Amino acid sequence: MRFLAVITLLILALAMVQPVAAQKFKPDVGAGVDSYNEEDYATALKHFRPLARQGHANGQFWLGTMYRKGDGVTQDDAVAARWYRIAAKQGHVWAQWSLAKMYRDGQGVRQDLVMSYVWFKVAFANRMAGPNLHRDILEGRMKARSKLNASQRPLGLELSKFCQNKPAKCPEYSDD
Repeated sequence: MRFLAVITLLILALAMVQPVAAQKFKPDVGAGVDSYNEEDYATALKHFRPLARQGHANGQFWLGTMYRKGDGVTQDDAVAARWYRIAAKQGHVWAQWSLAKMYRDGQGVRQDLVMSYVWFKVAFANRMAGPNLHRDILEGRMKARSKLNASQRPLGLELSKFCQNKPAKCPEYSDD
């Protein structure tokens, strides 16, 4: 009889624990950012990767940042630029700014000052940035513009207007 009572208690205990164990992990950008800031990159990656694959621009930006810095993943500028580009085409201002810097410096992409200028200009036009980022974007845009030669300037202006209106259709390189 005593054996049956112990088994009954174990079954009840397992029944109570089961619902907690059955709960599924739900990726969350906020939790990912918190984990990232605490340098818990494995948890941050666990949040950002599924969000990025589902098309979440903020998840894509953060995943790109992890690849650019090599935080919790093998550092890879080409992968970072790919995630930044996907998020930038959705209007993510930080991704647009980061992609512009990568084009300017030739990190993970072929150096393309026209596209650097375009993405700086698009990010600036979004005006979603705080004052410091806004200043940095404007400064980057002006530096990129000053490096353009006379034939590149009209192309840069034309492409920036196009990309501001249709960021999703913005080409990868200025000669596309």
